[in-house]
Amino acid sequence: MPPATTCCYRPAANAAHAAAENAALPGPPTARTLAVNNAAAEAAEAASARVTAYIALGSNLGDASGDDGPIQQIKRALLELHSLPKTQRVRHSSLYQSPPAGHADQPDYINAVAEIRTQLTPGELLQELLKLEIRFGRRRLFRNAPRTLDLDLLLYDALVLHEPGLTLPHPRMHTRPFVLVPLLEIAPTIEIPGHGPIRTLQPAHDQSHLRPVKHQAASALLEGAA
Repeated sequence: MPPATTCCYRPAANAAHAAAENAALPGPPTARTLAVNNAAAEAAEAASARVTAYIALGSNLGDASGDDGPIQQIKRALLELHSLPKTQRVRHSSLYQSPPAGHADQPDYINAVAEIRTQLTPGELLQELLKLEIRFGRRRLFRNAPRTLDLDLLLYDALVLHEPGLTLPHPRMHTRPFVLVPLLEIAPTIEIPGHGPIRTLQPAHDQSHLRPVKHQAASALLEGAA
């Protein structure tokens, strides 16, 4: 009868096999891995939290120095919108010239509309716009007074809001060609809550006094604000 065979225990070989198995298992995340993952998660959350808003810009006065006219004021304001906290300017319309409303004894206006993406609340965004108007020398002397810069929050996604000092959509935007025409230019499929698609609103208003600003200086300024 042949002698029974025994299996010899080889510590070195078994240890090497165990090490190979352990190497194949995912180890605990490093601090760098955690930081990268957290940054990616925060970026995704921030992107998902951004909303689209539309701002109307208007000016019919230059700055206090007299060096910048209304066209330059609008160009500077477009650049400033890009610098608002938690905000990115996405696109803006061409410039348009329109007659003043209400108080006729003043220069024509230069108008535009900008689209932004922001994490600011509607109230926070409104306060930033008011502060920007003040920095541009805005003085509220009387209703429909001339202004160095006028900024109106038109839309904040599809939000409908009625609060003291802030109504969304802007309560008069659907009656203003100097708002509807530039807004249609950059957002032709947008719907205005309570009023419907912009394409159905824009033709209903007289646009005969609204003129595109086409001269070279305006084109160069818009390229700088793009």
